[in-house]
Amino acid sequence: MLNFNIPKVLLINPHDSFKMCLPKMQGEVEFYIVEKLIEGLQIAHNNDIDVIVLFADNTENKDSDVVWLSLQFKQSMVTRDIPVLLMTAELPLPKSMPCLNFCGLNYLHMDCTVQVFMTKVNQLSTNFRHAQNHESTFEDKI
Repeated sequence: MLNFNIPKVLLINPHDSFKMCLPKMQGEVEFYIVEKLIEGLQIAHNNDIDVIVLFADNTENKDSDVVWLSLQFKQSMVTRDIPVLLMTAELPLPKSMPCLNFCGLNYLHMDCTVQVFMTKVNQLSTNFRHAQNHESTFEDKI
């Protein structure tokens, strides 16, 4: 039986340690993996993406650069409505609060468990789809 509620998640330049966790999530999430931001915009434009995940502490990018790029994703015509989840090890998040929402970006600590990641992705995906359905229903009434 097909499950049409599987979140479609765009991973942009994920860490190798995160890639090792992907088999644990197989079947629960559909992943699109790209290395460059421009490829991510193309995937988001051509596919029905529910959540965009960026990884903050890559060797190529400073954390502040990735936060800036995340904010640009939120302002892009293609991706502005899609939730952005920024995975970071730099935020001082206590273990009791592994996630945070700030400036329209959702932050999640890099050391979170697969279960915490899946819970956050499912929450963002559900909220995004609900907003889309509500928006289309509203437009139909106008």
